[in-house]
Amino acid sequence: AEVVQDESGSFTCRRIHSIDELKNATNEYVSSNNLTLDDIKVLKIKDSDLKVLPQGSFSEFQHLQSLFISFANVNEISNETFEGLESLEELNFEYNNISKLTSGVFGNLHALQSLDLSSNKLTALEEGVFSSLNNLKKLNISDNLIESVNCDVFQGLSELEELYLGENSITELHSNLFQGLDNLKKLYINSNKIVDIPEGIFTNLNKIEIIDLRMNQFKIVDETTFKGLENLTELYLDSNKIEYIHENAFHGLKALIKFHMSDNGMTEFSEEIFSESINLEILDLQGNELTKVPNLSKLKNLEDLFLNDNQLTAISAENFNDLATLISLSLENNKIETLDVGLFQALSSLIVLRLQNNSLKNIQPGTFDGLSQLRTLNLSDNSISSIDEGSFSGLENLKSLSMDSNSISKLSPIMFQDLTSLQTLSLKANGIINFKPNVFAELKKLRSLDLGYNGLDIEVDGHFEGLDELQFLHLRFNGIKCIRQLSSEGLKNLRYLDLSYTWVENMPADLFDALPATIFIKVFPNVLPEETNEAYRNNYPNVVFVDDSCVP
Repeated sequence: AEVVQDESGSFTCRRIHSIDELKNATNEYVSSNNLTLDDIKVLKIKDSDLKVLPQGSFSEFQHLQSLFISFANVNEISNETFEGLESLEELNFEYNNISKLTSGVFGNLHALQSLDLSSNKLTALEEGVFSSLNNLKKLNISDNLIESVNCDVFQGLSELEELYLGENSITELHSNLFQGLDNLKKLYINSNKIVDIPEGIFTNLNKIEIIDLRMNQFKIVDETTFKGLENLTELYLDSNKIEYIHENAFHGLKALIKFHMSDNGMTEFSEEIFSESINLEILDLQGNELTKVPNLSKLKNLEDLFLNDNQLTAISAENFNDLATLISLSLENNKIETLDVGLFQALSSLIVLRLQNNSLKNIQPGTFDGLSQLRTLNLSDNSISSIDEGSFSGLENLKSLSMDSNSISKLSPIMFQDLTSLQTLSLKANGIINFKPNVFAELKKLRSLDLGYNGLDIEVDGHFEGLDELQFLHLRFNGIKCIRQLSSEGLKNLRYLDLSYTWVENMPADLFDALPATIFIKVFPNVLPEETNEAYRNNYPNVVFVDDSCVP
C-alpha cells in the first residue's frame, strides 16, 4: 500500500486490497507525520483491488468532504458503506465494476453535492436510489450499461443542476422522467439508443441551458419538443436519423447560441425554421443531405456556419446577405461548381473560408470582393485549371492559401499579385511543370511554400528571389534532376528544405553553403552517389539531414 499527500492537502492511496489495509496505511501515515484522521478532508483511492466495500468502510474518516475511488475494481456497495460520512460533499466511483445500486445505499449522505458513477457496469437504477440526496447538484451515471430508467428515479433531486446519462443503452425515455428537476441546467443523454422523444419530457425545465441528444436514433423533432425552453443556450442533435423538423420546433428559443445538428438525414429546412434564433452564434448543419442553403436572414449574430459535407451544387449572394458578423464559413465536401462574382460581398467579418473538395473549375475576378478580413482560404481538391488576374483581389490580409490537388499547370505573377500579406501557400499535387523566377515576387511575407507532388523540372536557384521571409520550402516528389547552386538571395532565412524524392542526379557537395540558417534538410532518398551523400553529412554537422525510407 502507498499513501501520499499532495500540495493541495489531498491524500492518495494506491495498491489497496482491503478496507483494513486502507485503515492501517492511513493510520500509519498520519501518525508518522504528526497528523490525525480528522485532517483527511479529501481521500483518493486509485489503482487498487477492493471489490467489496462493507459496512462502515469509512467510519473513521468522519471529517471527509471528498471521496474518490477510481480504478479500484469495486463491484459491490452495501447500504451501510458510507456510515459516518454525513459531511461528505463529493463522491466519485468512476471506472469500477459496480453493477447494482440498492435503494438507500446513499441514505445518510444528505450533504452530498456531486455523485459520479460513470464508467461502471450499472444495468438499471432502482426507484428511490437517489431520493435522500436532496442537496445533490451534479449526478453522472454516463458510460454504463443502463437500458431503461425508472420514471421516478430522479424524484427528490430538486437542487440538481447537471445530469449526465450519456453513453448507455437507453432506448426509451418516460415523459415525466425529469419532472421536479426545476433547477436543472445541463442535461446530457448523448450516445444512447433513443428512438423517440416523448411530448412534454422537457416541460418545466425552465432553467435548462444545455441539452445534448447526440448519437441517438430518433427521426423527428416536432413542434412541442423544446417548447418553453427560454433559457436554452446550447442544443446538440448530431448523429441521429433526423429527417423531419417541424417549422416551429425552435420557436421561442431566443437564448440559443449554439445549435449542432450534423450527420443526420435532412434534405431541407423550412423557411421559418431559424426565424426566432436571433442570438445564434454557431450553426452546425454539416453531414446532412442539404441541396440548398436554408434561410439564414434572421441570424444577424452568427459567427460560425458549417454547411460542409452536404449535397450543395450552388450558392448565391442572397444566402449570406445578412451575415455581417460571420467569422468562419465551411462549404467543403459539397458539389459546388461555380462561385459568382460578389458572392461573399456581405461577409465583411469573415476570417476563414473553406471550399475544398467541390467541383470548382475556375475562379473569376471579383469572386472574393468584400473579404478584406479573410485570413485563411482553402480551395484544395477541386478542378481549378486557371487563375485569372484579379481572382484574389480584395484579399490583402490573407495569410494562408491552399490550392492542393487541382489542375493548375501554369503559374504567372498575376495570380498572386494581390496577396501581399500571404504567409503560407500550398500548391501540392497539381500539374505544374515549370514557372518563371518572378512568379512569387510579390509575396514578400511568405514563410511557407509547398510545391511538392508536381512535375517540376526547374533550376531551383533564382526561382525564389525576394522571398526573404521564407522558412519552409517543400519540393518533394518532383522531376528536378540537377541543382547546381542555391543562392542565399531569397533563401537566407530558410529553416526547412525538402528535396526528397526529386531524383536529383547532380548536386555539388558544397550546395548548402549559402544557406546558413537552414537546420532541417530532407534530401534522402535520392539517386546521388553515396560519396556525395556522405559529403553532405560530413560538411554540415549542424544540419539535420532527414532520411525517409517511406513516402511522407
